[in-house]
Amino acid sequence: MSLTQFQSKFMATDIQRPNRYRVTLTGPNGTNEQVDMLCENAQFPGQNMRTSTDDLRHGPVREIIHGTTYGPITLTFMCTAGMPEKKWFENWQTFMVERENAIMWQARYYTEYVGEIKMFSLDRKDRDNYSITIYEAFPKTITQQEFSYGSQNDYQRIAVEFAYHHWVSELTPTPSAAGEFDGTPTTLPASSWVNPNGSPSPTIRSTGSPVQPGSASRPTATSAQPAPATPNPADQAAGF
Repeated sequence: MSLTQFQSKFMATDIQRPNRYRVTLTGPNGTNEQVDMLCENAQFPGQNMRTSTDDLRHGPVREIIHGTTYGPITLTFMCTAGMPEKKWFENWQTFMVERENAIMWQARYYTEYVGEIKMFSLDRKDRDNYSITIYEAFPKTITQQEFSYGSQNDYQRIAVEFAYHHWVSELTPTPSAAGEFDGTPTTLPASSWVNPNGSPSPTIRSTGSPVQPGSASRPTATSAQPAPATPNPADQAAGF
């Protein structure tokens, strides 16, 4: 790619700005617009392929995928006077582990305290162009806060680490003028997997459609029942 092509690429589109985003949190008792608005720093989550090494063959080892894992994320919020933002997360955690009724320090059921986080990246016109929905999230850790006499021209923050089950991303097309990138992904032809050993590409076996948390439907496996075996006349004569 030439320098002219590189320049024309960004003249026709744009680069994603890290300060253009918004976050929406939903806990067991709903949302809090003030908490969402004061999210000063957000980590869009990553994902990792859980693997093990294939040590049964000679030569360099290969890593075999067994599943997907997700690490925690941390969101940082600005605090107003009295720190109601911190209190909101404290109330969420207090709801997770009972502290007031007769049975104290008893954790609630998982489905009772998990929530959902939506994260959006924005273009320079503050339009959503990419979003992530984080399922079954809850505030695992409220980090400590430091107070200091030397911090006279600063403000207090609260960082919260969230655990969750998984996330799903979505590209959001936006209206565009002539020559402006609209966020629509380019469709490329599907290519078959190439085996490094030169053998034919394997047939990928489907395990059914994924089901989002909370969905009433579940994939059902269907299999034909084997036909009853025909009795052997010799076995019948022998009394079997």
